[in-house]
Amino acid sequence: MEVLDPKDIFGKTMGMKPEDLYNARLARGWSFGLAQELKFLQAFIRLAHPAMTARLRRYWRRTKPDMVVSLIRTSTGRCTPRWPPPGPPRRT
Repeated sequence: MEVLDPKDIFGKTMGMKPEDLYNARLARGWSFGLAQELKFLQAFIRLAHPAMTARLRRYWRRTKPDMVVSLIRTSTGRCTPRWPPPGPPRRT
């Protein structure tokens, strides 16, 4: 998240990182509404995808990693064609 949200806007607004908030809700059994929240989050990610992709590309050009590993699978289970070579190898 440091690359995508370097100013930690979410953390400063909510008082914790998004993943910590999500995990705390699950630990307390507060899963009501998560299905609807997930649809909202997915829509936001689709809208923000071009900006996030551009930010990540700039970061990878500057840092020149040996490999980029995705821990989130796409619907096809592989990297999308929006991220074509040249560049570091990608694994999902």
